[in-house]
Amino acid sequence: MQFLFENAPVAVLIADMRPQVLWLGARRKEGVKDIRAYLAANPEVVKSQFLQLSILAANRTALALGGIPDLAALRANMGIFAPNFAAVFNEELALLWEGKTELVQNVTFNRLDGQLVHSILHWSVPTEGGRPDYSRTMSVFTDVSDLRSTQERLQRSEDRWHLAVRGINAGIWEIDFVSGQFFLSERSREMLGYAPGDVEASREAWEALVHPEDRAAMVREMQRHLTERTEGYRVEYRLLCQDGQYRWVMARGLAQFDSVGKPIRLVGTHSDINARKVAEEELASERERLRVTLRAMVEAVVTTNRHGVINYLNDAAEQLTGWTDGAAIGRLLSDVCPLQHERTREPLPSPHIRALSDALVVELPPATVILHRQGVSRLVEGRCAPIRDVTSQPAGVVLVLRDVTERAKLEAEMLRATKLESVGVLAGGIAHDFNNLLTVIMGNVTLATLDSQIQEGGVQWLNEAEKGLMRARDLTQQLLTFAKGGDPIRSAVQLAEVVRETAQFSLHGSKVKCEFEIEKDLWAADVDKGQIGQVVQNLVLNAVQAMPSGGVIWINLSNDGAPPVRSGLTSAAVRLSVADTGAGIRPEHISKIFDPYFTTKQEGSGLGLATVYAVVKKHGGYIELESELGRGTTFRIWLPATRTVVVERPVSANPFGTGPMNGRVLLMDDEQAIREMASQLLKRIGFAVYTVPEGMEAVKVYRDALASGQRFDLVIMDLTVPGGMGGLEALRRMKETDPQVRAIVSSGYSSDPVMSDFRAYGFSGMIPKPYRITDFAKVIRQVLEA
Repeated sequence: MQFLFENAPVAVLIADMRPQVLWLGARRKEGVKDIRAYLAANPEVVKSQFLQLSILAANRTALALGGIPDLAALRANMGIFAPNFAAVFNEELALLWEGKTELVQNVTFNRLDGQLVHSILHWSVPTEGGRPDYSRTMSVFTDVSDLRSTQERLQRSEDRWHLAVRGINAGIWEIDFVSGQFFLSERSREMLGYAPGDVEASREAWEALVHPEDRAAMVREMQRHLTERTEGYRVEYRLLCQDGQYRWVMARGLAQFDSVGKPIRLVGTHSDINARKVAEEELASERERLRVTLRAMVEAVVTTNRHGVINYLNDAAEQLTGWTDGAAIGRLLSDVCPLQHERTREPLPSPHIRALSDALVVELPPATVILHRQGVSRLVEGRCAPIRDVTSQPAGVVLVLRDVTERAKLEAEMLRATKLESVGVLAGGIAHDFNNLLTVIMGNVTLATLDSQIQEGGVQWLNEAEKGLMRARDLTQQLLTFAKGGDPIRSAVQLAEVVRETAQFSLHGSKVKCEFEIEKDLWAADVDKGQIGQVVQNLVLNAVQAMPSGGVIWINLSNDGAPPVRSGLTSAAVRLSVADTGAGIRPEHISKIFDPYFTTKQEGSGLGLATVYAVVKKHGGYIELESELGRGTTFRIWLPATRTVVVERPVSANPFGTGPMNGRVLLMDDEQAIREMASQLLKRIGFAVYTVPEGMEAVKVYRDALASGQRFDLVIMDLTVPGGMGGLEALRRMKETDPQVRAIVSSGYSSDPVMSDFRAYGFSGMIPKPYRITDFAKVIRQVLEA
């Protein structure tokens, strides 16, 4: 038996696997249910069991198969064989767990010298007395390396032609013109997803798969090759696939001719070019998308070659530069896109020079302008980036320019608005206190003129003083134009008469004449009539000052159904233009012309145009100007229009009315001097007056009077009381007791929202400080008679 074992032609190993069986039993006691999952999750534990495997015997064939000198060397090198036999050993352990005793499996492993061995393993567990004997498991290896090598060589030889054909993704076809037979390789069908036998091996069946739009070209090219004997037949067309889709192929072929030039057969290939055609279509689509995108971009895009010669520019670039693509392509970038500094007008180097030399993105410096072909300059920002070739070397540049002229104007507008807001914070407080002082002075001047003991000459001087006070009030009103709040009290206004009367009044005594051009059927404007009159007056006076020797002012009023986008107006507008023939405005002064207190004239406060700007903005309108030295200046104003019908209301010639006034008046003001002065004025008109310094006391006095049956006919209250209750809160509390209370609000903050829309806050009338007795009486009569 030992002789047979040692000289057996197959490799035999005998191993004692009882320790492994015991190890498996321990795992079962631990609760392992799925041994295969356990072995897969614990490869190091399995390797440990393999290394502990007890090899009892190995015959000569086994030692020779593994390149091992003896059994001791085999036992010492178990770790080398572990990776090759890991999968087989895992399966053996799983079979032991399941109580199975036999396994046949292909095994590939490396000998000790590294040579690859292919073998078939037959592993078995003998039985003794009907029970498995794990102490002498047997592994028999049959060497099939030579057989496998022969099979692989045969397979390589057999596949060489198929691999070559598949390598070029081609199918073979042949047309025999003598016999009429048609040959089609299976690869041709495979490319289209057909199984063997799905497509009949006939020329008609194949040509039926060609896309209808491509059949004529295929037949034409084949006939040309067969009749003209061209170098070869080549055509691209689409074939119907098994899934119903069409796939692009390229057919190449070469015909064989007989001695008289008649074609005998045509042999060729079908190459799958669908990926290339799809890529070409996607590339064409991408190019079209890029072309459309570049045309739609508001940014100007210009590309050049490595020498700075233009080879493309989009529509925005044509508009910005004034050059068409036909005229610009082939010219230097510096000729088509000349750049200058905005203020100095010094030429700037073309950015492509540095972009190419340094191979980096170049940003345009701030305050860069581009000179249009017609000489107009536009403020731009942008960058120039190198275009790299396949070797990452600069092959040209792309210049992207953005026209920021309008944005710069908007930023200047925002800066100007910020300045006006800052002035407004200061102006509101100063004007309020100043108006309170003017109220006291004006009221006392009025009282003095009413004093019968004042001589006639004194009355004259007091009247002159009152005129001076009114001019001071107008200056204060200009300050308040910049204050926060104080929205205009709008109504539908026909600007024609307002503009005409204001302009003619402002020209009294000057050497300037005014010519009007007013559109027929002019729309009404949604404006504050008084504030717009102030705008016209300031613009006319500004024009008069620009023409000290005389001249002409042109005033135009017209409808504008589509105001400029930059105006921010989204609906119809009325456009007012005021143009003069004066000296014009210097370019460096244009950006400051609307700033408060900025003036270049010896006379004037510098508030005229600033007031114009503030009023227009508060109306939601837009103003712009054009000026040329020696040619004059034109201001254009867009104001929101309204289709509301203008109803002219008659104005009473006598503000005091026709009948006497009397009644009880409650006056609240925190300034004692104002309380005393206003009390005297009211008494002169005919009222009984009770005065209080703040709102809380006014509420108490009003409620007490109401409870005693001696209610006040009128309440006049200051709007703001530092440290106390103001008129708005006091009125709210009075209305809780008496909803019919009639109240007039009076404040030096004439731009306060309550003053602008007093009825919305519950007041019946409004009188801004300072006020004349005639204005005061007129408001009181209107409230009492309402």
